[in-house]
Amino acid sequence: MFNILIPIVLGCLSVLQNGLNRSFGLNHGLATAVLVNVSFATVISLLFWFAVRGLAGGEFGWLSGTLSFDQLKLWHFLPGFFGFLIVLGLPFAMNQLGSTQVFVGFIAAQIVTSLLWDIFVVKSPVLATRILGAALTVAGVLLVSLR
Repeated sequence: MFNILIPIVLGCLSVLQNGLNRSFGLNHGLATAVLVNVSFATVISLLFWFAVRGLAGGEFGWLSGTLSFDQLKLWHFLPGFFGFLIVLGLPFAMNQLGSTQVFVGFIAAQIVTSLLWDIFVVKSPVLATRILGAALTVAGVLLVSLR
């Protein structure tokens, strides 16, 4: 039961994060909002890394792991770049379109992309119910976008 609450809470926090970044950006500039947001996230990430590495001598399952700088590949930086684009792009889009339209589109894109990820990367079977659910979500985006 707890695991299903994680994406629900994160979905709520995503709207709050980007709404607050939009408000901050309207007053101080979106670039400043992104800088403050990403700087704080960097500090929290470092504290998290040190805490996990310190727990049980760094042996904390897949959370700890090891990596030396010579093992880094270009694709290892993509998630951070994507996070930056999300922190920058969602408040900008909210300012242009409003939060409902942005987040329904955002969720629809996540559903379609996660469906494709499961099919092509995880090799999950293609289920008609998943495809129908994705199609209904895209239809929801179109309905919410009507003015």
